Amino acid sequence: MRNLQEEPRRLSFCLLLFLWCLNVEAQSLINRAPHFLSGGDMARFSLPEDTRVGTPVYRLRGLDPEGSDVHYSISGEQLTVDRKSGIVSLLRPLDRESVDMVEVIISITGLSNNNNKFYIQEKLIH
Repeated sequence: MRNLQEEPRRLSFCLLLFLWCLNVEAQSLINRAPHFLSGGDMARFSLPEDTRVGTPVYRLRGLDPEGSDVHYSISGEQLTVDRKSGIVSLLRPLDRESVDMVEVIISITGLSNNNNKFYIQEKLIH
């Protein structure tokens, strides 16, 4: 009689274990795009005109939710970024008389779980 009472508990436990394993497997297949961290996306960034060429001026910071390495890029001709560290440096001298504002697009890229797709987030900076 006792075995009959324990049977529903065993079935419930097995069902919960199966659902947990299914959830873990599903989570490993889902890949979320990387994103910039607050304070690491050049929002409200400004730079003095007399900044020397080659000077590190900012550090992009981001995160891939699955823990993959992220890589950074930046558009334009005024700034450059180290792909791995996110350190942004001045590439060309600034001249406010000729260009008052520089617009760039910063990108963060992460590799997907199956290692053949990249996910990118881009942001226009004025």
